[in-house]
Amino acid sequence: MFKLFIDSFKKTNRSIILTIPLIAFILIAEIYYSGTKSLELNLGQTLLSIATIIIVLSAFMACWFYMAKKVLKYSDKIFVFEEDRGSAFREVLLSFPKGFGKFFLPFLGFILIYILFFYLLHISANFFISRNVGGINFGLFNIGLLLNPLELHSKLLNLSSGGDIAFSYWICSMGIGI
Repeated sequence: MFKLFIDSFKKTNRSIILTIPLIAFILIAEIYYSGTKSLELNLGQTLLSIATIIIVLSAFMACWFYMAKKVLKYSDKIFVFEEDRGSAFREVLLSFPKGFGKFFLPFLGFILIYILFFYLLHISANFFISRNVGGINFGLFNIGLLLNPLELHSKLLNLSSGGDIAFSYWICSMGIGI
């Protein structure tokens, strides 16, 4: 197991070229996100923004994973001449857009199924918690409570056991994104 970890680390270290598109995508996504979060969007614009993010994410993942597949092909190869390494490097970089045609629809389907699965999981967990454990009266919580930690602490201590479990679930579900 340890040898497998060391071999994986060596392959990753030799395949550092994969970080360039990843960092570029993260920067572009951050620019897009910061531009859209400062705008007042209506429902249609919000849905269009979400659809754009999903489509761009699937396109990037398709291209990037295809590039990773090509990098793994060359990861164990030892290059004697520098020009052979250059031609392999060029082939890996040029393989990035080729992945769009091969893997875009499978990655789009994967992302949509992932989102659907976790929303259904979240809805069913909320239904189960509210039906069997109980809910929380969120009217008790206001901005003043968030600014005064001692008062928030006392309100949380006064929750019933069902409210405590529901609040714990709510905090966990917000933390892991479901």
